[in-house]
Amino acid sequence: MFRCRICAEPPFSTLFSLPIFGGYFVDKKKSVYPTVSEGDSLFETQSYGSSVITPSNLSSFEPRNEAETLAICDIWKRCVHERSREFWRTPENLLEVLSAISRGVHRLDDPILGDPERCVLWYGQVSAIDGCPVIRMKRPEETMNRIKKVEDNVETHTYVNRALVFLYANDESFEELQLKPRVAFNMACGNRRCVHLRHISLED
Repeated sequence: MFRCRICAEPPFSTLFSLPIFGGYFVDKKKSVYPTVSEGDSLFETQSYGSSVITPSNLSSFEPRNEAETLAICDIWKRCVHERSREFWRTPENLLEVLSAISRGVHRLDDPILGDPERCVLWYGQVSAIDGCPVIRMKRPEETMNRIKKVEDNVETHTYVNRALVFLYANDESFEELQLKPRVAFNMACGNRRCVHLRHISLED
């Protein structure tokens, strides 16, 4: 079973809103940092007309087809932390989140179990404020109607690396990163378009 050393924000009620996301893990036993395959200059980092924008250079992007998406998500879901299953409540909700992640990376890249020496570039939407990768997802929320409490899915934008951290962090890292600033996690590789789980840095 894959075990990740990173972590996420504690309060479920505030985890998945854009303003709250902030580092992961640099393997200090290794002297070589991950290779940066492309730089930040390939996409805009500011747009005041909307909250998210799309990277401008998509020429090298090859998305997964439906069968490939289901196959990789089936592998990823075996590795998620139990808190993720509890939060999203149903296999369908969890699959939707994993599918959103898979749709934003090249069909040959794996941001969760892939080679840690290579960046995994994000080709989906990025924040217009800081240029960091974001995804649109639904989070379960209980609401009251006139008669009883009902479950609803609230749509929100979420930083990709914080979603990955929440999905795969162990408990030790979960506790450690509760105290981090609520912004996008720093990337050890220095590439804001990278969403590789093992490139997220614990350093501020």
